[in-house]
Amino acid sequence: MNRFLTLVCVAIFLMAVSARAQEEQYVLVYNLIQDGDASATSDNSLTALNKYLRAQTELQKFQKMYPDWNGRIVNFRLNYLAAKIAELSGRKNTPVPSANSVA
Repeated sequence: MNRFLTLVCVAIFLMAVSARAQEEQYVLVYNLIQDGDASATSDNSLTALNKYLRAQTELQKFQKMYPDWNGRIVNFRLNYLAAKIAELSGRKNTPVPSANSVA
């Protein structure tokens, strides 16, 4: 019984550590978006565009690594980034399809 309890405790601990790592990785992407917003506000559009592009790449990696992690937030941020990138690069806005709408 003690072994079973130990295994359960270890499993819970590992799940908590994994969830924390996912949240920290998302926060890093979110900070990139915030930096891009700050650069865009200060009329530094090239820096903003580069930060948005980096955030988009990192968020797409994040989405592939953790496909079950809050899809609504990830899709919202991907669409937000697509709009900002389109605005700064002069391209037409093309929203990213949600994971639920992909066949």
